[in-house]
Amino acid sequence: MEGFAIPLCILSLSIFSILITSNGVDTIATTKSLADGETIVSSGGIFELGFFSPGNSTNRYVGIWYKKILPIMTVVWVANRETPLFDKAGVLKLTSPGILVLVNGTNDIIWSTNTSRTAQDPVAQLLDSGNMVVRNSDDEMKAESWLWQSFDYPGDTLLPGMKLGKNLKTGHEWYLSSWKSDDDPAQGVFTLVLNTQGYPQIFIRNGTNDFSGSGPWNGLWFSGFPATVPGFSYYLNTEEVFYTHELTNTSVVIRSMLTHEGYIKLFVWVDQTRSWLAMGSFPKAGCDMYASCGSYGICIINNSPMCECLDKFLPKYPKDWDRFDWSRGCVRKTPLGCHEGGEDGFVKYSRVKLPDTRNSWFDTRMSLEECRRTCLKNCSCMAYANLDIREGGTGCLLWFDDLIDFKELIGGSGQDIYLRMASSESGVNVAGKDLLSFDLGTSIGADNTTMTEATKPDSNMYLWQSFDYPDDTRLPGMKLGQNLNTGLDQHLTSWRTAEDPSLGEFTYGIENHGLPQLVINKGSTKKYRSGPWNGLRFSGLPRVTNPANQPILEFNENKLISLFPPNNSFIKRSILSQSGFLQHYSLNGKSNTWELMYTAPNDLCDNYGHCGPNGFFPMKRTSCECLKGFTPKSQQEWEVLNWSNGCVRSVPLDCQKGEGFVKVAHVKLPDLLEIQLNTGMGLKECEHECLKNCSCIAYANSNISEGGSGCLMCIRLPDLPRR
Repeated sequence: MEGFAIPLCILSLSIFSILITSNGVDTIATTKSLADGETIVSSGGIFELGFFSPGNSTNRYVGIWYKKILPIMTVVWVANRETPLFDKAGVLKLTSPGILVLVNGTNDIIWSTNTSRTAQDPVAQLLDSGNMVVRNSDDEMKAESWLWQSFDYPGDTLLPGMKLGKNLKTGHEWYLSSWKSDDDPAQGVFTLVLNTQGYPQIFIRNGTNDFSGSGPWNGLWFSGFPATVPGFSYYLNTEEVFYTHELTNTSVVIRSMLTHEGYIKLFVWVDQTRSWLAMGSFPKAGCDMYASCGSYGICIINNSPMCECLDKFLPKYPKDWDRFDWSRGCVRKTPLGCHEGGEDGFVKYSRVKLPDTRNSWFDTRMSLEECRRTCLKNCSCMAYANLDIREGGTGCLLWFDDLIDFKELIGGSGQDIYLRMASSESGVNVAGKDLLSFDLGTSIGADNTTMTEATKPDSNMYLWQSFDYPDDTRLPGMKLGQNLNTGLDQHLTSWRTAEDPSLGEFTYGIENHGLPQLVINKGSTKKYRSGPWNGLRFSGLPRVTNPANQPILEFNENKLISLFPPNNSFIKRSILSQSGFLQHYSLNGKSNTWELMYTAPNDLCDNYGHCGPNGFFPMKRTSCECLKGFTPKSQQEWEVLNWSNGCVRSVPLDCQKGEGFVKVAHVKLPDLLEIQLNTGMGLKECEHECLKNCSCIAYANSNISEGGSGCLMCIRLPDLPRR
């Protein structure tokens, strides 16, 4: 079997200081039962098994949780998730054949394990891996000799050593299933599975419907998950296919969790703060949703609208696309000729997540040229690609149906695929689009236009209007900002809960420290910011391709207002959730349902100050880095993924001896807490002014339109999110 690295988008790191101090019993024998109130603890004191009640429930369950992560009980496995106990009279027993049995106060069996073999002297043992196993007491600790193990029956959590996949000989599947709610561990509607039809790929499913897909494994990662973490492995042979994590560092505890909302949550346990650090979640909005753009449509990250047809394709139903309904996808401009005796060729599409592989065929030994010839000879073959992208590419993957679930990937992490086209259309390589990015210390060109003064609605005659007092929802035409004459501050405020519309703890509005930006605050603490207005857009928000959707900013001495113009061709809204996320929705005219287009914060990089001063989060990485010429302020903190104190210069500044500047490209501009702004100054003058001021540590154009203008001088860099 061949092992590979697997993406962070599926699993997460939990850093946890483990001290081996427990002398508690780690086994249950046939002669000793486990009653409610009693527990067993793994030999290293890492995991504990016993009875518990989740959330606000009074029902009792047998579960496994981390022993030393307190006061938070982090449950990783539940035995009787479908059959709770209603009092504390439950008892967990081990029978002489080697079967674990949970009984209630009247000795009725509530839950039990199974085994195809009979034990001579069975014992149930909780291991330091979190695995509960039943084995013969004199057997060696080898999995093949165990009668039963909890790792074969995952719940909502994946731990190191667990498999996600399928035994191809027995048909047994290892998959995650969500809880129904925080209070009910019964199986919810979402599952995380490794689908083995065609070439294997991961799916999150909502019931029987595909919710999100990973794309196929490409030798380094799953095609739709370009970031990797060492230690995760993928295996495929004639007996089984699965991915797992092979733990080498005993101070690292890894877990991933499928939530009851259908998201894989990624966490890091930070022992210094005694809390879980959220590393992000998947899927995000829009492009991570399965088949968002239909067949031969491609989802463009940070684009609005997010769907386009692949080059040389057209919308199948243009009116649907006008209503943001892309579900029926695209068709070729020129029909294929193969079935009519004509000739076809192939067109190369680059930097994409490969489409759904359920109707595919693969060969690990073929070259790409052999793959092309094989596809060309079969009129039903719609596309081909390398199976493994390492070492220049090897293997062959063929598709035999319409291609669905394309996504453009940024930063060079995507893959090449060759689509069958009519001979008149083939022969041209089609590259993925370049990511629009910003420079710190210089300006870039841009092709978007925007208005600088808002067209005001005819509301001067109103005595009062609800639009002046938003709550958690923003509609087209609503204003966000401050009227500096009247003091009116228009901002969104979250609900307290989904059932309670009273004021919650999150707000969303405009902040102005020289240049305006949009911010989400939790109380008085900043959690997210859009980046400053750069003359065209808020610098950290997705690029808007449709001018009708372009936000308008009115900015003068009396008012500071951000306004989305009304657009009657479709219905949209933004809502600030009670958990502090701004979610943008558009109404699908065909299905009459709201579709989530974009969420902010969108990922870990969007969390305010996540990498600390002079730190940034590279797009293709899974952790923070220091800017060039800087080193971590505390290397020890960085080793446990705590980057909040940021970076310091490797060589201290010496203003008196003369200094210069290093250009840092492709970043959202940092937070403007301490700046000097001069809108009439050019970039060269800006550099000279910054050099003369020993407190000035960076400069940039304040406006990137028309080649760049204005001078923005930064005194310190608290939040430089991504590069």
